[in-house]
Amino acid sequence: DQLCLQMGFERTGLSHYLCGVKRDVVEVYPSLSSFRDIVFFFKLMLSPTMDMLPDRKKWSPNDAILTWTHDDQGLHVQGFGRKLPLPCTAYSKAADRANPQAVETREELSRYDHTASWTLRELIFGRKMPRCPPSGANPSHLCKSRIDTEDDVLHVQNKQLPLFDGHLRVDESELLLQILTAPFLRIPLVIHFFASKERIKALASQKLQQVLDACLFEMGPWLKPSDGNPMTAVVGAAEVDASSQLMIPAQDRMHTSTPLGLLFNELRNAPHTLVDAVDSILRYALALDSGRYDSESGGCAVILYAVRLAIRIESFLAFILEHCEWRSKAGS
Repeated sequence: DQLCLQMGFERTGLSHYLCGVKRDVVEVYPSLSSFRDIVFFFKLMLSPTMDMLPDRKKWSPNDAILTWTHDDQGLHVQGFGRKLPLPCTAYSKAADRANPQAVETREELSRYDHTASWTLRELIFGRKMPRCPPSGANPSHLCKSRIDTEDDVLHVQNKQLPLFDGHLRVDESELLLQILTAPFLRIPLVIHFFASKERIKALASQKLQQVLDACLFEMGPWLKPSDGNPMTAVVGAAEVDASSQLMIPAQDRMHTSTPLGLLFNELRNAPHTLVDAVDSILRYALALDSGRYDSESGGCAVILYAVRLAIRIESFLAFILEHCEWRSKAGS
């Protein structure tokens, strides 16, 4: 509107200027249409489900040219041989009214992310397929049945418990699943679960390696630091409804959000517990060294994974130390 006022264009039908139906603005400012398409593609990439994106095939540059139109229902975008879902990419009240299905999809994805309640059947048949695979530390995904709390683990039949190709016993599998139901506490618990002589050989299983990696390196809910410094943000200080904090179990996990991820939070507040456990894993793994490499040997797989794990944890520690050193030199 301000642009039309400055240039002397009619101030009615502003959406037609944006679509290019009225060429007055885009002729004077050709970069406006490019900026419009860039913003749209950026928001399109944030779509929560695969069905909102173009089909996976070989596209040409001409297929990516967007055609914009406007009617009483709002803006519409045509590209990649189909009508692209403009309303679902904008998290606004107007877009929600225009596309109630997008609201339902976001609510389902939110429940999936916070309660890990989707079953394999729901993922395939019943609901929208998320763009990212289920977490490797999701007990519901591991058991192929809904698990929200420790009590749910007790009701899982033994034949449904994941034994990871015989690397874990039934009681050990139950204990691991119970640990995974508490994401905010699971890092020290799961690392100590494997930091023992009895279970170190279980890390020869690639599936268990994926579980441990997911527990350690998945970020978890994000917390915006109030002072702009993520290293000094108070964990769990996210703005949440007071009534939801009284719910047990909580409706979501925003009260356990962190500014830099769960691993940074653990290393910043209780590093000794985690570092000692990683050191134990490394020592127990090296005790399995037979003196020569054997691709079929479980001991070699454990050693290689333990070394990778220790190096990755060390990189996180080095980052924290470098940041603290930089802050001290800056005088803050």
